[in-house]
Amino acid sequence: MTRRILIVDGSRAVRKMLQLTLRNENFEVTIAASSNQALAKLGRQHYDLVCTSMMLPDESGIAFIAAARRRPGYRFTPILLVTGNDINATELEPELGITGIIQKSEGIPALASHLRIALDK
Repeated sequence: MTRRILIVDGSRAVRKMLQLTLRNENFEVTIAASSNQALAKLGRQHYDLVCTSMMLPDESGIAFIAAARRRPGYRFTPILLVTGNDINATELEPELGITGIIQKSEGIPALASHLRIALDK
């Protein structure tokens, strides 16, 4: 079964690189450039996992996650946060239900491994 993933990132280059990498890993990948674009996509289709950057053009990744969690069907969907900052989930609001935090320094190939782990939980 192909898993659907929504990637939310303000950088076109990062979105394309993630899309290519994850499609090679047999994921069905949809990309969004902003929180508003991603929220619209969440309303049209269900995704098995959402991966968002901490910094988005229109609002923070944290604000996007809070809005996504309020959408029907996304209360328990795995959501990963990608950041260049040195933070951990305990520093964020626990009620957001962030599945995991990925450091950008880990690189794109490590992301596929994180996604598979999150989907298998």
